[in-house]
Amino acid sequence: MYRFHLSELVPYYRSFRFALEHGGEGAGFEASQPSHYSSTAFYYQRDEPVLSMTDKLVLEDPANRQAHAYRADRIAWEGCRDLPFEGDRQAPFTRAYIADPKDGTRESLAETLSTCGQRATGSVEFTASILPGNCGVKLRRMLDYAPPEIAGQELVKRPNPLVVPAEIAHVFVDGKDAGEWNTGPRHARLAWLEDDFEIPAQFTAGKSQVNIRLAVSSQAPWSAFEYRVYTYLTDK
Repeated sequence: MYRFHLSELVPYYRSFRFALEHGGEGAGFEASQPSHYSSTAFYYQRDEPVLSMTDKLVLEDPANRQAHAYRADRIAWEGCRDLPFEGDRQAPFTRAYIADPKDGTRESLAETLSTCGQRATGSVEFTASILPGNCGVKLRRMLDYAPPEIAGQELVKRPNPLVVPAEIAHVFVDGKDAGEWNTGPRHARLAWLEDDFEIPAQFTAGKSQVNIRLAVSSQAPWSAFEYRVYTYLTDK
């Protein structure tokens, strides 16, 4: 198996931990099939930073939404969720989540990030601050793996993998079509997900602010709890 992180770079400061999932649907603690793994990682470093985060839209903050001129058409769902990010904390969360109703506890909340967001079936629009000398922009959306109304997300309630349909939106930058943002089908995990969209410099060069409009074209609503805006400082 090979995994190239060319379009899915892993951000970090000084170090990061790499792990392989093994178990029932990535649960990490149901290793019913013993296996042996080995891996090799090639690391390439740049001495100067390539990306700078220049803006963040937090949907749970009304003042932040207003500052970004945020607007969403045909909101299908609005609410808050308590979820972990995919990874090591997902397994303890799932254990506690299953035990909470039985034991009358709320221990799973200790593993979660709580935030609020929306799902829209029309279009989503907001402004984003960038650097005029940019060489392109990366949009990063935080969403959940599956809507809360999809029954059977808990591992103990589904005998087969539960798959959520793709979310697709056309991206317009200052009214110009910049391409399709396609977040493909995925397992209905109880976790947060982050997904990126690359905007070429032809849409952003020389600008300090852009208007982003996402025209939803999928049957599944477009989910978002947060958007982060990263400016490319170099194209090399």
